[in-house]
Amino acid sequence: MARTGFAGISAADQERPDLLIMDLVLPGMTTAQVAERLTAGGTLPDMPLIVTTALSSANAEAFSPSFGAAAVVVKLLDINTLLDVVQGLLPVGGGQSVRP
Repeated sequence: MARTGFAGISAADQERPDLLIMDLVLPGMTTAQVAERLTAGGTLPDMPLIVTTALSSANAEAFSPSFGAAAVVVKLLDINTLLDVVQGLLPVGGGQSVRP
């Protein structure tokens, strides 16, 4: 978890998570800048990116291809919707679920 785009880049580069969930609006830099840096560093092409936003889904989805988002989830987000998106993007072995 990171509070700024810069911290997110550092955490993603060090921890190499299976999936990245990022808000469209970040302090310090744009989501596109974060995605560009992660792509240039070789981190993003290997992991799905889910973008969350308070924009309408049509507006948000218009932005997502420009920075390689695999999915956009509009806030106020329902946790089950987010879990469905994560489940669809991550291969979960042995029939396991990402649900708690």
